[in-house]
Amino acid sequence: MVMSFLLYSQEPYTLLTHDTSDLLNRDLFQKYLSATQNIDESILELIELSQKDHGNKNTVEALRKIQIALILENQLPYPDSVTFYLNGFAGDLIRTINPRYSLGFYKKATAIISLVKFLPHADIFNMYTNRAGVHRLLMERDSATWYFRKAMNEAILVSQPATSSSYNNLGVYYQGIEKFDSARVYFEKAKSTLADPKDQINLYCAIMDNLAQLDMHDGEYKNPLKTFLYNDSVYHTRQQAWRYFSNKIRLLGAMEHLGMPGMDKIMDSLTAFAVRYNVEIRTEEELKYYQFAYNWYSKHGERIKQDFYHDRYISLHKLQEKKYADELDLLTTTLLRVQETSFKNEMNAHLLNAEQRELKLKSARLVIIISILSGLFIISLLILYIRKRRQDFEIRQKITATELKNREMESRLVQQELELKKRDLTNIVLHNTQVYDSNHKMIVRLMDISQQKKDIEQHIRSLLVDLQGQNQISERSIGIQANIESVNAEFYEKLKQRFPDLTKAESELCGFIRINLSSKDISILKNVEATSVKMGKNRLRKKLSLDQEADIYDFMRKI
Repeated sequence: MVMSFLLYSQEPYTLLTHDTSDLLNRDLFQKYLSATQNIDESILELIELSQKDHGNKNTVEALRKIQIALILENQLPYPDSVTFYLNGFAGDLIRTINPRYSLGFYKKATAIISLVKFLPHADIFNMYTNRAGVHRLLMERDSATWYFRKAMNEAILVSQPATSSSYNNLGVYYQGIEKFDSARVYFEKAKSTLADPKDQINLYCAIMDNLAQLDMHDGEYKNPLKTFLYNDSVYHTRQQAWRYFSNKIRLLGAMEHLGMPGMDKIMDSLTAFAVRYNVEIRTEEELKYYQFAYNWYSKHGERIKQDFYHDRYISLHKLQEKKYADELDLLTTTLLRVQETSFKNEMNAHLLNAEQRELKLKSARLVIIISILSGLFIISLLILYIRKRRQDFEIRQKITATELKNREMESRLVQQELELKKRDLTNIVLHNTQVYDSNHKMIVRLMDISQQKKDIEQHIRSLLVDLQGQNQISERSIGIQANIESVNAEFYEKLKQRFPDLTKAESELCGFIRINLSSKDISILKNVEATSVKMGKNRLRKKLSLDQEADIYDFMRKI
């Protein structure tokens, strides 16, 4: 937001406030720049007062108030909805005086749209429409088309009448650049979009008026005459003076082409109407009427009326030029140059003398020196920081390498431990095989002894010697078995903690699986069938909550 506002505040459309010598300006400055109310409230109050002045055709007074409002704007920390409305109205106010300069305010208001959230779509629609109109006046066709279409996108989010108005505006634009077919298309769209013309009668009359003007361009005057007569009754009933006056001029034009009588009476009444409602009627429309009346009476040879309307035209034109000159003078003296400093600094600028400028110069030099030293210091810190990071990186690399070596060593130790356990179990298997063979031989010998009648005692002694040898082998086997259980003690402890419901036989089976014995090896070691071992493994999987696809050997090694 800060960066956006810096760009926003550099737009070259702020007020120049050097010339504030007249008392009225000074009173306004004194009142609002020292006001206790907040800045937003002061700006809104000035906008409201300026709108009233503008409605009373007092553009100079309106400009004075907007001047103060724009100075107050410089004191705001960031743009908001109030600054949006301020710049939009400033653009509206000077659009007829200087369209190029008003475009600056519209650009500023457009920039604020992207910075302020929750602006009403109706206000954004009006802003885009006004900006497009200025681009049209400046003959910037691409920009005009672009903003008319952006206005149309906003209008869809506002209402059906806004959408219809947007189509009508595009039609007026294409009519102005003499693309009459496109203009007619958009006027027809505007007409069809209105659900009930009675609810938006002014917009409906404007659309029909535009279509009638297209018909007159094509040489058709009867239908336009009907339209102008209808609009005439509407505006008269609703007492809309300027609309009534403008429509009457077009009605007279259609009557002239059709050669209808009674035009002189209508012009007499319209002249009286212009005098009575002078404040409400646009000067441009009044000048257009006097020009029309002058031409009509010239054609019909009525010199007195001709001179009358000529004099009124010249008088009003001179008055308009003087008013325009006054407005333009105020505009050029108050809205000419960019101010990048606040109003307070601008008002106090003349108090600065040569000594203060010299002090600023010295301060600037000191700032430059401090900046250079600070830069060198920061560079030194960066170099130290980079070196420290490099050292930390090298240390981390060494630590990582050491950890990898330790892990490799631990892996080798575990592998060696498993190999030793497997070797011990292999010895147990061989021992059991030997015991089985020895027992089988003893059984055969006992059967032989039972069948013999002589030297029985000698055979029994020989058998006892063999049994004592067999017991020594069994003692060694028991020692090997105890050694395996001692080495696997930590594994069994962890197994018991994680799975306390395992039986002793199931824990023993887990130990065999951990040292990678096959079902066949386990069956020989336990002196059971291999199918019994497989069934035991399946029951063990269920207790351990292992899927059939899971590797039970890998699971045991990770415990």
